[in-house]
Amino acid sequence: MPYEIPASPFNASEWAANKLIHTQQVDDGIVELFCKGYRVVWGVSGDMQDVTDADDVTTQQFVGGGSAHTQEEMQAIITAMGSANVTRLLTRAGEMRDAIIAIDPTAMLAPYQQPAFALSFSETDVVVGPLLPAWVPPIVPEAVPSWF
Repeated sequence: MPYEIPASPFNASEWAANKLIHTQQVDDGIVELFCKGYRVVWGVSGDMQDVTDADDVTTQQFVGGGSAHTQEEMQAIITAMGSANVTRLLTRAGEMRDAIIAIDPTAMLAPYQQPAFALSFSETDVVVGPLLPAWVPPIVPEAVPSWF
């Protein structure tokens, strides 16, 4: 048997706050869903991380984690999709990106605002270039043993 919830008087401020909270959750969910789909399509990873510069100043920066696919593998995937499907995918992604940015210009990190690989187009083909720099993992210098 469900619990009986006591009726409470109408409170416009409470209703407004709940509706705004829900709206913000939907907005955040749309951006999250877009970025998740982006990562699936391009096979990339990366996130905001604390980065400390030479002056010991720490800031939050996007750090790419690379792609699960080489340039050649991504080319094979794009070719297998067919240029009509790729064009449709890129067009729809661009429209969704533009709609998100129109609502909140700060909602989407810059690396998600363009394809993860450089692309060029001919009349019949989509040519995949290298992974864009934002997605390339940083080169971490090897630790020098203390006995050096």
